[in-house]
Amino acid sequence: MRYIILLPMVILLSQSLAASKMYSYIDENGQKVYTQFQPRPGYVTEIIKPPPPPPSTAQESQDKLATEIASDKEQKSKQLEADKKARIEAENRRIMQKNCETARKNLKALNTKGRVKLVDQDGNPIDDAGRQAKLKQAREAIKNNCN
Repeated sequence: MRYIILLPMVILLSQSLAASKMYSYIDENGQKVYTQFQPRPGYVTEIIKPPPPPPSTAQESQDKLATEIASDKEQKSKQLEADKKARIEAENRRIMQKNCETARKNLKALNTKGRVKLVDQDGNPIDDAGRQAKLKQAREAIKNNCN
């Protein structure tokens, strides 16, 4: 019962506060002053109107909230997509760096002359033409993966 009586009083009080006047004037120090009390006579006073009240119907508030929620979801989705893209790009850079290092090691091994015996996947020795083809592959891999 108390709240039923208190509610109209709160509503009336909030409306009267919202409808109260705001004043602005320049004081003797040259500073602009904002107040809700009328200044003393002798100051040039400007009356400032308060901002309009927020939407009054529940449906308007719900619609605004639904719009904000949809906007937040869209922003979160875009952020997740950007994060995923950044992770993929970082992983691709790491793989390219690893491929670059491997290609440089292969090129170094292929350029080494001496006691190194080159064999293919089956263990058969590689002749000079095969070695030249491997050198070409290693150089292409360096060109493609090393920046």
